[in-house]
Amino acid sequence: RWDFGDGSEFAVSASDTVGHSYSCSDAGNVYTVRVEITDDLGIVSIGSSEFDVSDSCSSPTAIDRLPEPDSPNKIFLPLIEGN
Repeated sequence: RWDFGDGSEFAVSASDTVGHSYSCSDAGNVYTVRVEITDDLGIVSIGSSEFDVSDSCSSPTAIDRLPEPDSPNKIFLPLIEGN
């Protein structure tokens, strides 16, 4: 479950990637992006990272990858790219 910190609905994905767009009115703001992963054993891992929305509002946002399901006790911090 993904929370992009901007009041939008949570995103749920079983994929290694998820997309999200901030509006141009969000430019210049800093948001805390959070992800919650539950493995097959019910163990939950939570990670977060701050993301500064570009003033130009033209750079894409990319989240690199999710934690491996066979290593539930590792801490996950998403890699967020953009200007």
